[in-house]
Amino acid sequence: MKDESRNPTLSFKDRNAAVAVGKALDLGARTVVASSSGNHGLAAAAYAARAGLPCVVVTYAGISPSLSLMIRAYGARLGITTREGRWQIVGAGVRERGWFPATNFTEIPTSTAYGHEGYKTIAYELFDQLDGQVPDLVVVPVGNGEGLFGVWKGFSELVLLGRAPSTPRMLAAEPEGAPLATAVQAHARGGHAIGRVPSLKTVARGIGGTVSSYMSLFTIQSSGGLVAQVDDKDVLSAQRDLAREGIFAEPASAAALAALRVAAGRGDLAGVSKIVLVNTSSGVKNLEAVADLYDSPVTLSAADPALEMLSPLP
Repeated sequence: MKDESRNPTLSFKDRNAAVAVGKALDLGARTVVASSSGNHGLAAAAYAARAGLPCVVVTYAGISPSLSLMIRAYGARLGITTREGRWQIVGAGVRERGWFPATNFTEIPTSTAYGHEGYKTIAYELFDQLDGQVPDLVVVPVGNGEGLFGVWKGFSELVLLGRAPSTPRMLAAEPEGAPLATAVQAHARGGHAIGRVPSLKTVARGIGGTVSSYMSLFTIQSSGGLVAQVDDKDVLSAQRDLAREGIFAEPASAAALAALRVAAGRGDLAGVSKIVLVNTSSGVKNLEAVADLYDSPVTLSAADPALEMLSPLP
């Protein structure tokens, strides 16, 4: 597992924001703006604060209180609107105020031209940490698929530079009913439509996108990759299992393990031995989603502590 929850704002979005906000400084931007379900906006707010730039984050209803608080703690202005309305607001800020877009703001997600370059460093680090070996499969949770694309791009450039012999297959983990699988199937039939679905209700909010991106589709095609969809039960089971291994993942991140299990059940892993799961974010970002998974604390009397009540659960 590549544990991205160890980054400064506890998710892999830090890699994106470090590059995007750095580019904003290069271009003389005066304000950074981001459209986000939470993690991306938080990273943009943090790196904008460090760069001395004002930041505006636009999200939609349902953002976790912890993410909302952290975004505001970094000094960003946080606005809440509809899922689609946030793109219109960010777009207006870019066109009318000259704000620098640190995220996507178009109907078909295209994202900033620079942020995904930050995700390439995941590939570089994996290549180094695996002593020059390339994984057979890298599993990444996807919303717009920018991280999926960035990791694959890093490996592909290692090949172009003559450093690596090949690229891994990429496995995109997305919620049940999400759009990437639809787009992949359409292109396999010779169609050209980008996948589009109605709004999703999923515990994995961070990857609950309704429109697939060109980046994610291109990555699956170029890497001979796979898409696996997971339901809430699969995600929460994976989240609990990871916690028992010492990794407290956000539900959207735990979708990677859930998707790997789906792919294995379909028989997609023949010949695959080296697998990397990207843990994209810490579970502290969305405690509300998993609060009911775990037992309540035990109230004890100091005089008669009844230690059997604290015996480890099976």
